[in-house]
Amino acid sequence: MNVQHKHFFAFIVLVLFAATVVTITAADEEKVRYRSDVLKELESAEAAFIKATDDDALQKKYATLLYQTGDFWKAKEIINPLLEKSKDVETLMLGARLAYLMGDYSDSEKRFSHIMKIAEKDSDEYNKALEHLVLTYFQTHQYAKARELPQIDKLKDFLDAMKKFPGNPYEIEWGNVEKIATLPYEIKGMLPSMKVEVNGKELEFILDTGGNLFYIDKVVAEECGLNEGGS
Repeated sequence: MNVQHKHFFAFIVLVLFAATVVTITAADEEKVRYRSDVLKELESAEAAFIKATDDDALQKKYATLLYQTGDFWKAKEIINPLLEKSKDVETLMLGARLAYLMGDYSDSEKRFSHIMKIAEKDSDEYNKALEHLVLTYFQTHQYAKARELPQIDKLKDFLDAMKKFPGNPYEIEWGNVEKIATLPYEIKGMLPSMKVEVNGKELEFILDTGGNLFYIDKVVAEECGLNEGGS
């Protein structure tokens, strides 16, 4: 297998997740709320919502607790009717985060962009929306749009790397119409490894099915004629 692209760029992916199991309340001297406590509150919130499905506050609370316990699908079902009519940033943020976590990047892009427009600049809500928009553009390879975003301290290096990346990120081009590639491999440790050829140089790569990028050592990249920051 030949790697057709001349350059790779190594990123450290910063994934932002809200706490789904434990929340901290400053009003209670930062007492930890355990999952069992949240589940009890969820049960009460569900019962209250069933009795008053037209109550926006109960609907938001129920969806938030579903989100905190990891039931993203049900949370999205409950919160969706509120999203088009609500001007509450917390409600909109919940909908945007659910879209992102469930891989609906088109919807998450729209919602995070909207929050940035209505939230006060440099506010906590504005910055959180910006952070998630950076990650949305990364996941969807929209580096051109990332170049138009304002700087942000929390993801500064990550965003700078996207802005400096020339052109569009690489994509794998498979060798047949079925988009199937057969590779001989062997298991070393926990992950399969295989021999590949990069610009005529044979290398051993590890396949991690949970990863979405190629990573290559800088020295090895130079030996293969790959330039840092290329596409």
